[in-house]
Amino acid sequence: MSPQTSDSRVPTWRWRTFPVLAAFVFGLLVASFIDRPDSDFAVGVRIAAVIAAAACLAHIFVAYVIAPRRLRTRTGADGSGDDHAAFEDELIYDDPKH
Repeated sequence: MSPQTSDSRVPTWRWRTFPVLAAFVFGLLVASFIDRPDSDFAVGVRIAAVIAAAACLAHIFVAYVIAPRRLRTRTGADGSGDDHAAFEDELIYDDPKH
């Protein structure tokens, strides 16, 4: 098969995504802690990896903690999925007007 022909069985890889960046940054950070940097360039790479790891953690925190909270408050839901007042009325009071 020639390189110009596309094969439908070959997946299209997305390398410029957040999970790839996070894996690279945390791998670089772990490698810099295992093998201590001995030059100024390596120390600079370690500092850049720490800053990028902090940015990745901030992105994860915002995506999985802050954004769901904002969506819940925007829609008016309390997050439990139940309407406690209606549940109480249904169980305790026989009169639907109460």
